[in-house]
Amino acid sequence: MLGKVKDPREAIVRTATPGLDVIPANIDLSAAEVHLVTEVAREQILAGVLRKVVDDYDVILIDCQPSLGLLTVNALTASHGVLIPLACEYFALRGVALLVETIDKVKDRLNPALELDGILATMYDSRTLHAREVLERVVDTFDDQVFDTVIGRTVKLPDAQIAAKPILDYAPSNAASEAYLKLARELVARDGRGMTELGTAEAGGPEAPGFRVSLEVFDGPFDLLLNLIGKHELDITEVSLSLVTDEFIAYLSSLDGQGLIELDQASEFLVVAATLLDMKIASLLPQGEAVDAEDIALLEARDLLFARLLQYRAFKQASAWFRQRIESEEARHPRQVPLDARYRQRGPELVWTLSADDFAAMAVLAFTPRELPTVGLDHLHAPLVSIREQAAIVVAMLRTDGAHTFRQLIAGLQVGSERGVIVARFLAILELYRRDAVGFEQAEPLGELTVRWTGEHWSDDSLATLGTDYDG
Repeated sequence: MLGKVKDPREAIVRTATPGLDVIPANIDLSAAEVHLVTEVAREQILAGVLRKVVDDYDVILIDCQPSLGLLTVNALTASHGVLIPLACEYFALRGVALLVETIDKVKDRLNPALELDGILATMYDSRTLHAREVLERVVDTFDDQVFDTVIGRTVKLPDAQIAAKPILDYAPSNAASEAYLKLARELVARDGRGMTELGTAEAGGPEAPGFRVSLEVFDGPFDLLLNLIGKHELDITEVSLSLVTDEFIAYLSSLDGQGLIELDQASEFLVVAATLLDMKIASLLPQGEAVDAEDIALLEARDLLFARLLQYRAFKQASAWFRQRIESEEARHPRQVPLDARYRQRGPELVWTLSADDFAAMAVLAFTPRELPTVGLDHLHAPLVSIREQAAIVVAMLRTDGAHTFRQLIAGLQVGSERGVIVARFLAILELYRRDAVGFEQAEPLGELTVRWTGEHWSDDSLATLGTDYDG
């Protein structure tokens, strides 16, 4: 732009990424606006430079500084479309309005072919209320000009810059990589040229029609439904997951015969459906107390990430097992011809060591009906024991001798056959204790229990009502 290089090809630097070349800037660019002030057609200089190499590339991206000076105007004049990355911050939102106004002026006066391709929300953190409010404000203001794709805040992006690698090479499985791939597909689709190899690389062919759902509260692509739920614009409790599952099964039926595409989409849906089910359960559970919305969003994001990591690990382990089995089975080939006669003759002759009687005996054992196990019911039909009668025996013994140990009170009873009588006699002692007729003495825990008669005002009429709690 300053005239130091006549041919822009001399400034092009090849990168390690196939098909990606760059023209890097240096410190001299800081003085470019001062030099451009006196130039004729200063707004058209960059367009004239790029015109020499425009046929060599499919797409040329111009990275602009956050300024509305001459350099940005040059970039707008040389471009066919503008993609505005918007950090989810309040002051960045104010700057977008000024940039859109500048784009309109450039389109009106310098570049009639200039179009706004869309606004991309970046550095989005769903855990903060501020970021969610900024994103909602942008969508309300610019509507369909905002990309459905949202780039979340992640440490992998600055790490990739330090490593001097694209994020797709540095961390291909990271959410940021998946988001940028989705953005590329969305940008190509908006441009009206259909999906290219970028959109069909994962499927290995033309893209299949996307999965759509039709519910009372939503009708559209499944990805958009997830996006609305993630942005808290649609309550998960209003979504019928059973209907979504039924529609997905019908959608899989339409993919019958497409092999890996069907398996991949089914696996992905299982992960997402399990996560949605957990979210719905958590939303339906009663809350003990009111909590801050940001805390809820933080917990939801953490739990969602944890659930997806666990499920992703499970699917990875299952896929690794299948891959190992498939690889091991690929080396197995069934024998299609009979064994040669010379090898068959080497086999030992079958020698029978069992007689017909032996086989008959085995048959008898095999066909003899087995005795069915029985469960004894004798303990359920034990004879009834009267607590009142046992109390009368205890009263007679204690009134005569004054005191007895419990061992003496049950002397002569058989533990095996008269266990019910022993239990009834102990219950009778407890009933007598409740009526202040006896007292207990026990020198140590689990030691000998001595029962002493204390019923000074006891009468035999008291036995009439004793033990009524155990009758029936």
